[in-house]
Amino acid sequence: MKTLVFPLAVPRILSAFFATFTKTFFSTFLATFLAAVTALLSSLALSQADSDIPIRAFSERPSITSLSLSPNGKQLAFYQYVGDTTYLRTTNLESGETKDVLVSDNRKFKMRSYHWANNEVMLVSIAYPSERMGWARAEVSETELIRVSINNNEDFRPVFVPGKKDFRPQLRDRIVSTLPEKPNHILMQLDLKTPGLPAVYEINLNKKRAKKKAQRTMSNVRRWMADRQGRVRLGIAQSAHKGERDREISIQVLNLENNDWFTLWSYKQFEQPPITPLGFAADPNVLYYKADHNGYAAIFKIDIRAENKQGELVFAAEDNDVAGALIYSPLSNDAIGTHHGDGNGWTYWDENYNRLQAMIDKALPERFNVMESFSDDETRLIVSSQKSGMPKHFYLVDRKAGKVEQLGSQYPLLDDSKLSGKSKVQYRARDGLEIEAYISLPHGGVKKGGPAIVFPHGGPMARTWGGFDWWAEFLASRGYTVIQPNFRGSTGYGFDFSQQAIKNWGGSMQSDLADAAAWLTESYQVDPKRICIVGASYGGYAAMLAASQQKEHFSCAVSYAGLSDLVANRTRMNNTMQKNIYAAMVGKSNKELKQASPLSYAADVAMPVLLFHGQHDTVVPVVQSRSFATALEKNNKELRYLEFEEESHYLDKGSTRQVLLQEIEQFLEKHIGQAHSS
Repeated sequence: MKTLVFPLAVPRILSAFFATFTKTFFSTFLATFLAAVTALLSSLALSQADSDIPIRAFSERPSITSLSLSPNGKQLAFYQYVGDTTYLRTTNLESGETKDVLVSDNRKFKMRSYHWANNEVMLVSIAYPSERMGWARAEVSETELIRVSINNNEDFRPVFVPGKKDFRPQLRDRIVSTLPEKPNHILMQLDLKTPGLPAVYEINLNKKRAKKKAQRTMSNVRRWMADRQGRVRLGIAQSAHKGERDREISIQVLNLENNDWFTLWSYKQFEQPPITPLGFAADPNVLYYKADHNGYAAIFKIDIRAENKQGELVFAAEDNDVAGALIYSPLSNDAIGTHHGDGNGWTYWDENYNRLQAMIDKALPERFNVMESFSDDETRLIVSSQKSGMPKHFYLVDRKAGKVEQLGSQYPLLDDSKLSGKSKVQYRARDGLEIEAYISLPHGGVKKGGPAIVFPHGGPMARTWGGFDWWAEFLASRGYTVIQPNFRGSTGYGFDFSQQAIKNWGGSMQSDLADAAAWLTESYQVDPKRICIVGASYGGYAAMLAASQQKEHFSCAVSYAGLSDLVANRTRMNNTMQKNIYAAMVGKSNKELKQASPLSYAADVAMPVLLFHGQHDTVVPVVQSRSFATALEKNNKELRYLEFEEESHYLDKGSTRQVLLQEIEQFLEKHIGQAHSS
């Protein structure tokens, strides 16, 4: 078992913390440990019959997630969370033996994602906070790609270490291709010479510093894409520090016939619908991409050799953007479909997979079933299965043996029959705009005059989906009616709808939340004086602003990692390549930014406020909550403020989530009354 020791002063140093453990000791320890955990989970699950579901059942990170089969289908990889610790594990599907590949306590670093390089080697992306000098010192998130052997505890190191003369890139985990014909090599993009302008290098996974340049830098290209044969074929270019030109995006493509690069498309961000390359087909001249179709993002394909450059529509959804990436078949090496929407939102344009989906749905009826991972020969696959808004359960399908085996559940402490789930609803904003939202009702039903929560998402150019949400489900389990609006500016509802987020902080995006509260009182007869607004990130900003600007609609406000001072955040963004993007999205002048900042209205706050923030937040710095808390205290407002050590923007630690939910439960009971559903 490996634990990364990743001191900020020497971020390249990695060591095997448990290297001194003998195999016998470790096997005994693991067996005892798992037995104890199983007993604990069983006892907690049984207690649900007689009392509220314990907070820990929601606050614990998923028991298993991100399941993936090795290319030969003999190994199953997955993340498992125990307390605050994240384990990347593999299970041999022939012998049943489970091994720990990598372990993180989520203090100094966290695991972001992993890939199978081949049947023996995994590539793990990790992130950690770091201070870097640019125009000013700033805390950012750096990434590293780690190569780890599943069979050798000692074979464990960074994939690439920059040389003494190289610039040290902030992001060192960008895989361009896993090179199907070279299982011990990959393509990575690295800005080793000019910050922000990466070249592409072929990296030998068996040699720490061995690299060969596969593609030189090109003017303003920030991201590279390879075709299915492993050739660098596409670059996405965007200028930086050029004012309005920073919003100009161009797609550069290599023509294999004459070996020339040319501009396939260009557009201006926030003014024209985006054109987003998704990936190449098995045919290296065919490119899939997302672009506008009747006001919504749809998937097209184009032969890049065609003179007219007109794409062919592949898939479009009615009244919604197509949201997902391509699904590739490892057997044919071709795109076979895409993920779109909630539940069974997997669309296949290859009929073979529609037939396979139908067979799975027959074996697991009345559930949303998704094929998550295939072996290279596609005889084995991992399927996730869930009811609407409920946690996922995972199954191994063996097509040769004709068997379906259950592997486990994301949240084994939760019983689906005791959960609320989500339903999709619509309400009208004050100007008549139709807003879609998800609502979670108390398991025992909504009581007349009961309390409710308005729970806006982050972003703001993001959205809430209908899948399981541990935070919203916890609130519903305590008897609160919870609405999660996809307010104007949310993604998924067309270009024009999402563009309403532009320079609209504190405007109609905010009033949509008050309108959600009003709709709850009319539709579910909740008490208008017992509604609280709860949110994180942009949702936290909205909660802080509501505390002073929407006191007739809300009785309390809860924020995790919210922005309070848009002027200070603009100053911070001035030190990044996103300076002009931020100005276009949020605002440029001090006047307009102050007018939209919750900090400007601290003296007007008229309700109790609960604030949380992680000290290692590199997305929204902790000073944003500290400044708001200081201003509230100065004005003698009712406030409770908690900071979490070694916590990020994303609530990575189960112990943090536990405290957060405990505090919220007590805060809500105090200020809008107890609301238990049973």
